[in-house]
Amino acid sequence: MSSCGLTVTRDGFDSSLFGKAVYRIVPAEALTSESELMEALPKDPGTMTYFFSPFSPPNFELLARASFCLISVRQTYALRAIPAVTDDCPKLKRLADVRTQLESGELTKMAVLIGESSRYFKDPLIPRERAVHLYETWLKNSIFGGRASEVVGLFDERRLAGIATLKDEEERVVIDLIGVSTAFQGRGVGTRLLQEVFRYAHERGRREVVVTTEGENVPANRFYQKNGFLLTEVSFVFHRHT
Repeated sequence: MSSCGLTVTRDGFDSSLFGKAVYRIVPAEALTSESELMEALPKDPGTMTYFFSPFSPPNFELLARASFCLISVRQTYALRAIPAVTDDCPKLKRLADVRTQLESGELTKMAVLIGESSRYFKDPLIPRERAVHLYETWLKNSIFGGRASEVVGLFDERRLAGIATLKDEEERVVIDLIGVSTAFQGRGVGTRLLQEVFRYAHERGRREVVVTTEGENVPANRFYQKNGFLLTEVSFVFHRHT
């Protein structure tokens, strides 16, 4: 639903995992008044609301008055000139092989690693075990439940070194989740995952690869910039618990 330029949607995935109604609010333009914001807020008791704002000090002031707290700064990158991947670059495991090769317990470890810099882990009112469960379910649904269009994985024998889940969206490929196991960081695993993402994008005839990461995750931001990604959007994410 929309209210005065604000789009309000119920987040079904988060609602089911947190056991209460969770909403997202995205403004089409800067807020004009506190009453505009209050009118758009869900009225159900015991809810959680996310507000995704561009950089806007007036928005920030109104959100603070309405008991929203800044939790995260998200940065979205896009790569429009997708590099070609040479034939001498070995293909990584794809979805079917990842499903059969994953060892028990790998999902939880990777879920924590991927999610630990996210807004869910940083919100003090979200219990850590709930945040872990959210990312574990997200990853599991991507691999076994059809949430992802494709999954690429790099294994060292049976050990999962890195994984990326992808969404194929018309003209672009979106990197939904990506992570490299702690023991394999600094060994080129992220670069190999990215090369396989590029290969997949070329296979699908897509023109762009997009990824979103946390602003304070400096290594991730440097990694994407080093690989030619350009910053296209910065979003300030606020949470409100009632």
